[in-house]
Amino acid sequence: MQAIGFNEHYGLQTAVFRKVKTKTRRLELLSLLEGLTEDDIWFGIVDGKKQVQLYDDKPGPAIIMPRYNLGEVVAVRQCYQDIIDQLDDRMREYVIGYYSGSKAWTNKMFVRADLMPRHIRITDVELQKLQSISDEDCMKEGIIRRDDCINSRMEDIVVYTFENSFVNHVYKTYPTPREAFAALIDRISGKGTWESNPWVFAYSFELID
Repeated sequence: MQAIGFNEHYGLQTAVFRKVKTKTRRLELLSLLEGLTEDDIWFGIVDGKKQVQLYDDKPGPAIIMPRYNLGEVVAVRQCYQDIIDQLDDRMREYVIGYYSGSKAWTNKMFVRADLMPRHIRITDVELQKLQSISDEDCMKEGIIRRDDCINSRMEDIVVYTFENSFVNHVYKTYPTPREAFAALIDRISGKGTWESNPWVFAYSFELID
């Protein structure tokens, strides 16, 4: 079983568990597509799995497989410290005995996928440019709509944000979901990510209860 992590500093893991976040975009080895357009690429299903094919000066296609594929069940990474109360007595004893005091106790990057109690199922995989994201998909990525704000003229307004959007201790809001998502992806993947408009795999998923 594979595992996937969601950035909890920006509330994304909680959004997954609340079934608010149902999509995620990942850059996975897609630097090979830099400079290419949709006319240079074939993306579709082969033997039940999605893959990208592109042609260069070598014979035959180069193939890029998404890390996660249709129907795959994927464990959600959580550090052992956070899941210990969700385990049965036997598994709790095992995890404490082997992992208490280890890196994995407080860092989910080092955990075993088969020990994770929460899972998602991949329901769709798309290949697209990052800036092709729609407002609807921005909301599915965990962007938060705020209806309780007012502008300088004391008028009610709708704005968009994300958890811990602070800049220089000021809580940041944005007029559109896309602007909020652009700021969020730059926080998660590095400044300039949105502007560079890379190819991404966009995964749709459902939380398995």
